[in-house]
Amino acid sequence: MVYLQLGDTVLELEQWTSDKENKGYHFCLISDDFDGDYARLVAAGVPVEKEPHIPSPRTPQETGWKRVVFKGPDGELIEFRG
Repeated sequence: MVYLQLGDTVLELEQWTSDKENKGYHFCLISDDFDGDYARLVAAGVPVEKEPHIPSPRTPQETGWKRVVFKGPDGELIEFRG
């Protein structure tokens, strides 16, 4: 796994092995209002794939950020951090 950062944008690149199954496309969005965005998406019926939690930070500014993963209409995984 490699993280490439340009300004406020972080691109995460992964190489899949036979030990891990890719469950579809994945992208991540940064939220300025994590709790509000989470509540709106749940109220709209967007399925939660992984409940909100505090992950290990990828960069120092992400310390204490929350993370949640939703499932999109085509099976893609939509991650929010903030």
